[in-house]
Amino acid sequence: MLNVKLVFVDTSCEFSRYEKYLSFLPNERLEKISRFRFDKDKILSLFSGLLICTEASKQTGIKSNEIQFEYNEHGKPSIKNFPEFHFSVSHSGNCVAFVSDTSPIGIDTEIISDARIEIAKRFFSENEYKYILESKNQNNTFYEIWTKKEAYVKLIGTGLSTPLSSFDVNDEKFSNHFYTKQISEYMLSIFSETKNLSENNIKIQISNY
Repeated sequence: MLNVKLVFVDTSCEFSRYEKYLSFLPNERLEKISRFRFDKDKILSLFSGLLICTEASKQTGIKSNEIQFEYNEHGKPSIKNFPEFHFSVSHSGNCVAFVSDTSPIGIDTEIISDARIEIAKRFFSENEYKYILESKNQNNTFYEIWTKKEAYVKLIGTGLSTPLSSFDVNDEKFSNHFYTKQISEYMLSIFSETKNLSENNIKIQISNY
């Protein structure tokens, strides 16, 4: 069972409301949080770190505030000395999404708004662009494609060095490896290279803070 965690936080409040959670994080994450200017960004970074470090702690036995990270050449993070622990995190609006697995995994979430057709035309594959134009709900379809692409790129860990137009998420070879679901006003997508994903093997846990 693939466990997915969605945390909805109050990003309109002052960061001080959540300072009690800082003790659960390693210095590296604390430094990252401190570099943000706005409380909203600090809060999202805090909860992203909490999801990563508390779950990594459960899996590795290391205290959450002692977790150490390492990064590949494109900046993809992993837990130092625990290559079998794979994770991915995403945030949009006031939602933070997290997933972990024993094999590479990618996740992305986005608030659904107006379809950005010009972006699709410029950065998506021709087939994906056509799929959006022919859809009865272009807004949902755009964010379905967008989150799938982001989830895939996060899994392979190459960042912007992989052009979004260089692969087609509607390709049949990907069909069973993506899981996409609309939750409230958000679109959520997960990509696994090794697993066939479906409602039967994914559990979504939602929390509010």
